Amino acid sequence: MNFTFKAAHSNFYLKEEISNFETDISLITDENIINNGLNNVPLSRDRLVLVTNQKLRSFQLSDLEKSTLLVTEKGCSYREQMEKLLYKNNINPMQILEFIGIESLKLYIKNFGGIALLPEFTISKELISENLFILPFEYEFPDLKTNILYNTNTKKSSIDSFINYVFNL
Repeated sequence: MNFTFKAAHSNFYLKEEISNFETDISLITDENIINNGLNNVPLSRDRLVLVTNQKLRSFQLSDLEKSTLLVTEKGCSYREQMEKLLYKNNINPMQILEFIGIESLKLYIKNFGGIALLPEFTISKELISENLFILPFEYEFPDLKTNILYNTNTKKSSIDSFINYVFNL
């Protein structure tokens, strides 16, 4: 079995690669995992939260119009959730800054502020150290699901044993 680790912000292309045996196995995080005949092994469910670098007592949807919104790259599943919310409510943030990765986004928000929608597990240390705070926001974003996907017709018997060994399933 060969391993290639890459970030891909399009689940469609990853699923195509697995279906065509170009990729053996993939970890996919999204709101809904549609497996298209692929083996689908659930790993986790993660809550999405709006965060900033200040503790606020209240926050309304309309406050986003006066805010700098920090987002990850286009195609990222949690960026898509934020875009859906903005579009559905006709909200235009004052400014939107795009980051290539979560770590650079977290560093920016800690030092300069702004608002970001992130999976809670990615900011757990910052919440404990009170470098970031969850905004008191009434809206419930759908949980993100992380699953392992692989082709059910693979000829590589080592995939099942690899998944069982690495993920203790």
